[in-house]
Amino acid sequence: MAESKSEFKPSGKFKEFSLKGFSGSLALRVFLVTIVFLVLPLIFYSGVMYKYDFDLKREQSNLALSLVGEEEMFMIDQLTNFEFRALELLALILKSSELNTPQKINKIFTEVKEFHGVEEVFLLEKKGAGSICSASSDKLRFNKPFNKLFYNKKLKNNEFAVITTQEESLQKAMIYFTRVLKRDANGMVEKTINFSLPTSFVVDYLSSIQGYHKDYSISLIRNDDQIVFDSQDKDLLGAKIYVDQDGSSPNQSQKSVYLDTVPKAENIYEFHMDDQSFYATRVPLAAMNFSVLVTTPKYSHAMFLREYLYKSIILLLFIIIFGCLATLMVTFMMASPLRRLCHVMQRVAERDLSARYETSKYGFEINNVGNFFNIMIEKLIDNVEKIKEYKLEEERLKQELAIARQVQRAILPRKFPDIPGMAFQAGLIPAKEVGGDFYDFIVRADTPDEIAIVIADTAGSGIFGCLHALIFRSTLKSFVSISESLSTAIEKTNSLFYEDANVWSVFVTCWIGYYNYKTKVLKYSSCGHPFGYIFRDGELFKELSTPGMALGVEKTYQPTIDEITIKKNDTLIFITDGIIEAQNPEGELFGKKRFYESVIKNLDKPEYEILENVVCEVQEFEKDLEKQSDDLTMLVVKITD
Repeated sequence: MAESKSEFKPSGKFKEFSLKGFSGSLALRVFLVTIVFLVLPLIFYSGVMYKYDFDLKREQSNLALSLVGEEEMFMIDQLTNFEFRALELLALILKSSELNTPQKINKIFTEVKEFHGVEEVFLLEKKGAGSICSASSDKLRFNKPFNKLFYNKKLKNNEFAVITTQEESLQKAMIYFTRVLKRDANGMVEKTINFSLPTSFVVDYLSSIQGYHKDYSISLIRNDDQIVFDSQDKDLLGAKIYVDQDGSSPNQSQKSVYLDTVPKAENIYEFHMDDQSFYATRVPLAAMNFSVLVTTPKYSHAMFLREYLYKSIILLLFIIIFGCLATLMVTFMMASPLRRLCHVMQRVAERDLSARYETSKYGFEINNVGNFFNIMIEKLIDNVEKIKEYKLEEERLKQELAIARQVQRAILPRKFPDIPGMAFQAGLIPAKEVGGDFYDFIVRADTPDEIAIVIADTAGSGIFGCLHALIFRSTLKSFVSISESLSTAIEKTNSLFYEDANVWSVFVTCWIGYYNYKTKVLKYSSCGHPFGYIFRDGELFKELSTPGMALGVEKTYQPTIDEITIKKNDTLIFITDGIIEAQNPEGELFGKKRFYESVIKNLDKPEYEILENVVCEVQEFEKDLEKQSDDLTMLVVKITD
């Protein structure tokens, strides 16, 4: 139904609002009360709270700075541990006997550099009084002398070290992560493996984890001379840091920064630079020969007062100027939501389900009623749509189930082979959702005295499982017909089926055997399907199971083949997991024990009665056949001669 364009008109009894008599109206009284009891106390309270808020703001700023400093220390430790673990892993790789030439080691180092994101990976070995780079991801470094790392004090008693130096050739500061690989009899370093990173990477790394701390700046200070050698703040770069005027004589020709301790604030300093004040915290790094300086602009009275007055004035102007108008609007609009709700209800009563109540700022409880009304209409429409979708989905599932059942029936043999001395019977009772079970008998062309017996279970259900079962069955039948041996047929089937199975993450468990009814020899492989059994002399004689996994899991598969001699009156039974894993309403499994007992008490009966009685017993155990979760597939072969 088209939406009505006419507006809801109040009845003649509704009194329109006017400004006449405003002096005695509720709006004026509310306005005066607001001025007297809210605005004036607010002004007084704002003055009292100014100093408190300012001090609190400064303390919060210092606390946030301390937290950032602790966060930076944690991230540096994380970076150091990460690089040390990477060095340890690379050291283990270097012990491989395959890395026996510098060219192979250089190639490994180049791959590690590209994958790990470091500047350079190189190997140093002691040579005479110095050291030489015996392998490197940088060809320019290879076979060049390099003396800095071997004589560092940190390597005297440690297996790992972090060293910061100024690379003159690269014209930038570098950080080296070093692990000792070999020492001589005196404990002197003979070989190390090393990662190098530019200090600018560390600055960027620490900045990237600051998140919302956009006002903070990161600087790196050498511990030996207190010089800032890398920084986000270019004005700090190259400056010498002095703490609390520690008595050092500053170099007048060098840029200097004096850090003064902030009272009652641990590890928080204040300094001035270019007519601006800053707060700073210094983060010592135990594993490195430099410290991190985190700085942020100082929160001043002028900044706070400007912000505070701006907010206060805006608030007061809003209350004074718009308070009266807001009161008038509230009074006038109190009745508007109810009129709107009545109009929406009238449209819905006329079957216009597109009508919705729109909430009003002054609707209060009427808004709640309107929202509940909207929800009721939405649920009504949603339920109607769900019923339509359910019917469509039910029809689609019925069609898919019908197709799946047709596919499943198509891959089953239409008749049993006529072989002297053998009697066959098989059955498949599909679950409510059709699965990928199937069985087959294949007479091999090159060896007419042999018959291939197959029973399989494909992962997946519905049309998906049936189609992959069809693909697998066709592939297996082709290779069984032409291959000389059972092992070859399985290998070729797995290799070809893997191409599809790998894409869709599908696999098939399959029991397959070659039975020569002249020699009575059965060669078989279970391929992840350990559900083949021989019953002899009224009891279970042997489970026909071999080690191995399902087909389609890996590209290359080497099956295990076993063989056994079959005797007269033996009964061979093959099933899928739907028999063993059938559940009753209490969640109890049918299990192998009940299966064995059911078969044994029917061994003296014909093959078709064995099949029928066992399957019936499974269904009686399940009780509720509508909840059958998997196909019930069973194959019986009786040796009568």
